[in-house]
Amino acid sequence: MGPASNLEVGVSAVPQMTKSVYLDNSDKNIDRWVWNFAPFLRYRYKFSKRSSIQLHYNGRSSQPSLKQLQPVLDISNPTNKVQGNPNLDPTFNHSLMIRFQDFNVESQRSIMLMGNFQYSQNAIISKVMYNEDGTRLTTYENVNGVWNGRVMNMFSMPLRNKKWTVSNHIFANASRSIGYNNGVRNAAQNIGVTESPSIAFRPDNFEFELRPRYSLQSTHNSMQKNANQLVHTYGGSAYATYYTSWGLTLQTDVNYAATEGYAQGFDTRTWIWNASISQQFLRDRSLTLALKVYDILDQRNSIRRNVSANYIDDTSYNSLTRYGMLTLSWRFNSFGKGNTPSVPGGGGRGGFRGGPGMGRGPR
Repeated sequence: MGPASNLEVGVSAVPQMTKSVYLDNSDKNIDRWVWNFAPFLRYRYKFSKRSSIQLHYNGRSSQPSLKQLQPVLDISNPTNKVQGNPNLDPTFNHSLMIRFQDFNVESQRSIMLMGNFQYSQNAIISKVMYNEDGTRLTTYENVNGVWNGRVMNMFSMPLRNKKWTVSNHIFANASRSIGYNNGVRNAAQNIGVTESPSIAFRPDNFEFELRPRYSLQSTHNSMQKNANQLVHTYGGSAYATYYTSWGLTLQTDVNYAATEGYAQGFDTRTWIWNASISQQFLRDRSLTLALKVYDILDQRNSIRRNVSANYIDDTSYNSLTRYGMLTLSWRFNSFGKGNTPSVPGGGGRGGFRGGPGMGRGPR
């Protein structure tokens, strides 16, 4: 390849033996000897010193476990019996990643576009069937059509007045899973899109950023139509930091989040407000005393959604709500003067969040 491009291609092969011996029934013995192959390809092309595109591909085969292969009926749990399938084929997973990045020094504009995709051949899934007495039998089966992918784009550029910066983040993901519910095959497709623009103002001793956010998640099932759902999540966040020349730093951030479309009782409307004040001491400002208060309005709650081909599970769980922390920290450099950059306010954003402008201070 030319000096602007680089290509790597290879494959690895790993032998694997799976063996299970039954003393009372040799017909159920398992003796499998296979080779697991893992090809890969890596390609990179540089348009310039600050602009390039990368492509990575990986393939990997994986064998079913002994539990999934054993044809013996496991009745250790009488209400949930399990029986393996000795005819299972190995699964082969394909993974593809592409990434483009570009940075313009004169305009300070940066662009990054990344996508990845995974596809499983002969994916092994659980097949659940219910008996008339209410007990459940779980077996395993190979299926095709299981995949997931994601695309992400990030853009950032200062305005003519360099103290102002605009950026935009877009995330999109899609997945398809397959399952069996009482022997009936169901394919579930899940699509999500998130849009989050922002504008930031950063003069010499002050930082402020406003970032609205909107997400859409759609779930569609081939058989269980009553499980189809559309969920909207919207809100945004704002943060501000003020630095003084004598080492005092004031920080605060506010986040609003609202949801529509979850199961009854799971939609939320919450405001999360955090704040901190810190003071640096000593000649080199290595000693920092800070008071940080989290969730001042005491509104934090946690909702999690799990989507599969068999069910949609909305879960609410407890999390730590309003609390405060008083800390005293000493930052020292054991490598000599000038080798450790100074961090204003004793650690940037006070542990609340990361983001643009992190680590800046008065000039």
